[in-house]
Amino acid sequence: MVFIDLEQAAQALNRSVDARGIETARSQTFEVTALAVVNLRAGERQAGLDLGSRAINLAGGLRSVRVLDRLTPLAIEAAKLSSTDGTDLARAISTLQSA
Repeated sequence: MVFIDLEQAAQALNRSVDARGIETARSQTFEVTALAVVNLRAGERQAGLDLGSRAINLAGGLRSVRVLDRLTPLAIEAAKLSSTDGTDLARAISTLQSA
């Protein structure tokens, strides 16, 4: 079993996202998506939702099946929130993936 320190993961992902430029949109999308998941799992609901929205916006501008596939864990975590915001985020991901 692998144990993940969510705080360390968030710090590493934040550094990575901050170091990315616009020319690395696909990599940035992967990292923002992962950071959103980490924040939601760590109980940082609003940060996770905000990052999730950012990930959707980034992903919408790319034509990559891998990017869309990597949104799935975010949709799962968002749906677990049992809130309108979480449901809306999960639905937005599903819509993007089915487009």
